[in-house]
Amino acid sequence: MEKKNLIIVFDHPLSLRSYLETGILAEINKTYNLLICTIGKLDYEIKRIADQYFRFEVILLSSLEKFMLGFYANCYWWRVADNSLSIQNRTWYQKKNKGNFIQANKLAKVYSYIFSQPPIKVSNYLLRGTLNKIESLIENYNQDKILYITSGGTTSIADQLVNYFSKFPVNVYCIVENWDNVSSKAVFAHPAKITGVWGEQSKTFAKKIHNFDDGQVFQIGNPRVEWLQKNVRKVESPQGIFFGGGSVDFIQESIFLLATLDIAEKFNIQVFYLPHPKCYDQARDFVSTINSKNLLCIGNFYIESHQGIAALPNLDTYLYPFNNAKIFVSSFSTLNLEAAILGIPSIAIDLHTNLNLNKNRISDRHDHIKDILDKNIFHVVNNLDDFRKIVIELISTSQSKQIIDYQELYYLVNMNYEYIEKFKYFLSY
Repeated sequence: MEKKNLIIVFDHPLSLRSYLETGILAEINKTYNLLICTIGKLDYEIKRIADQYFRFEVILLSSLEKFMLGFYANCYWWRVADNSLSIQNRTWYQKKNKGNFIQANKLAKVYSYIFSQPPIKVSNYLLRGTLNKIESLIENYNQDKILYITSGGTTSIADQLVNYFSKFPVNVYCIVENWDNVSSKAVFAHPAKITGVWGEQSKTFAKKIHNFDDGQVFQIGNPRVEWLQKNVRKVESPQGIFFGGGSVDFIQESIFLLATLDIAEKFNIQVFYLPHPKCYDQARDFVSTINSKNLLCIGNFYIESHQGIAALPNLDTYLYPFNNAKIFVSSFSTLNLEAAILGIPSIAIDLHTNLNLNKNRISDRHDHIKDILDKNIFHVVNNLDDFRKIVIELISTSQSKQIIDYQELYYLVNMNYEYIEKFKYFLSY
């Protein structure tokens, strides 16, 4: 049977990594002739691997296009902020540290007081160069569908793709990468034909926040979660602590890392440390000041890759620390969830956010966390004394595996059936 053609567009290197290094792209390639397209710069190593096996195109956004997407995303977030704590964090509150697109955010605030709908026609006009390139790929590939795998945020082109190709006999399918993206930074004024999300929680948020119909959302799961389940092989008596950076507030989180290292020294165990990708520079400087035989840095975050882009760790990098971790620690990151799925006791540090609010901890201000605080998934701590107590308690116990109600985990991630089978079913809609 002749294989059909399929174009997959990725908007973030971490999303591409999830599909490339898990082997899912190779599996998809058995059914489809694949063309991989990425928006924006890529980590050199990821691009090198992808180039070996797939036809590959990279589309770089101009400064004007980036600004327009930032403006458009913020207009959308102002429109739906009533429905989401996480999106309110992006719009309603003055942050202590101003981030990118602050000018776009201010303009979007003014625009949203006047207009209810984000400016899709203007954004498509200013992104016509990028959209025309994707249209040319579709025409050359003789394709009637396109799959967009997005991390959301101010570089998402989900709405632009859907609106632009609505004039053509081309269906746009969408998959949302990462656990919290639907509730925190998705941009969905124009839903795709169908959108794949991690699980029931994400589907609920898609309906509540973005006004999706039930039939527009499909619980597809995640290839990285499945890959970890298949490849992590716990040693018989793990003794280490895996500390995964989950916050961009490096200073707050580093205090807990130092406490972890202090405990590790007393128990003579290793701490495997992997910082948040946005904190590589700070982490590099920080670990250079630490003289500890117990600290083992994971990945090459202290090395700059080609073109000055920090090298992302490949997925194999996670196997050793997960295999040897008796406990996992992070600031409510997706890795917290992945550790829990692997049966590793998962400590979630409930840090303060950078919002000027009285109640401004992570658990107060993020929908996907607030929704599960009553579930037995994480050991939640919000101060150093409680943190030290729970780490010492978990390290001291003879039990190395946490028993969790899998119904609670399936609520967050659909782990029924193989991911590739769900993927094929998803594209058959």
